[in-house]
Amino acid sequence: MATAKDADLRLRLENGVRSALKDLSAPKKGRKKRAKTKKRKSTRAAGVYYLRSLDDIPRIPYVNDMALVEVPVDLLDEVPLKNHERSESERLLRLERSIRSHGYSSIQPVIARVGRKGRWVVIDGGHRITAARKVAREFWTNLLGPKVRTVTFLLFKTDVSYARYMGVPSPLSADEIDAMDAEQKSRTA
Repeated sequence: MATAKDADLRLRLENGVRSALKDLSAPKKGRKKRAKTKKRKSTRAAGVYYLRSLDDIPRIPYVNDMALVEVPVDLLDEVPLKNHERSESERLLRLERSIRSHGYSSIQPVIARVGRKGRWVVIDGGHRITAARKVAREFWTNLLGPKVRTVTFLLFKTDVSYARYMGVPSPLSADEIDAMDAEQKSRTA
């Protein structure tokens, strides 16, 4: 269920995005004038943790078992990910073409949870990770400037899905889902 802290975090993130958009949409003369009177402290969005090395992983600040983390594409190969590799498909090829022509946008974060062994289990965004890695390694595509700089992750410390965490109603209870999982395991064993 969403709490007041969740709402406060969302509001602070939205206000940071709104003020950045407001600065970009201001006329050029006004923008210069505003830049003289108001000094900017950081270009990073509030509430987003920028991962500089693997040593920073234990220092990620979680709020209500969630964290928004930006990972540089160079560090992406070293981050312990699970369930992120995708095979060649039409969807992956379309995504690669899009990144090559427009660049990678981290507006929609990759959703992952921290697994039992500390690996980040990707729930949503495996195609984006695979395409971003592939395009970032291409020399000619990145000759005039990198097409992929960072990939944003929404990390969960809990083992429940985002829908269950945010209180989206499910037609089945958690006990019924666990019973169905156990039944399926017994069939495969």
